[in-house]
Amino acid sequence: MSTAGKVLVVLVTLSLMAWIVLFSAIAQFNTNWGQKLAAQDAQILNLRTAVDAAVLKITKTQDEISAVQSKMQGDLTLLRTNLSDAEKVRSESVETNARYQIDLQTVQSHAKTAATSLARREREHAEATRQLAEERALVKRYQGENDVLLSRFSKLQKDFLDTMAANKDLSKKAATTARVKQASFAP
Repeated sequence: MSTAGKVLVVLVTLSLMAWIVLFSAIAQFNTNWGQKLAAQDAQILNLRTAVDAAVLKITKTQDEISAVQSKMQGDLTLLRTNLSDAEKVRSESVETNARYQIDLQTVQSHAKTAATSLARREREHAEATRQLAEERALVKRYQGENDVLLSRFSKLQKDFLDTMAANKDLSKKAATTARVKQASFAP
């Protein structure tokens, strides 16, 4: 064999060994990459499971948040309604209190006017009572004077009637005497 053939055989053997080492490295590399790819696939599967669980947990949390927000919104609405009612009651109380204050001032004014009027009426009553007492005393005095005058009148009336009766008697006597005198002068 010639040197060139020997060199060629050595080169082909060496290249064949290189190809064997290369194929073995590639096979090893493929095996390592296959394992890594399987691990990556398992990790992807685990991550997808974890993502699904996280999405489910997020959805559940969002539902809980929605429920809590809805409850809080209802509570807030109720509190606002209660606050509005309380403010309305407070406003009505303030208005009622203001009205009562005005009514109280009016009543106090009327009471003051009534007290003044009562004092004036009491003075008028006292004056009227005093005048009535004076008038009654005057009436009693006049009754006393009237009784005296009536008794005097009765006495004078009796005296008058007595005098008139006496005058009638005298007049009858005088008329009888004059007739007698006339009858005695008669022819």
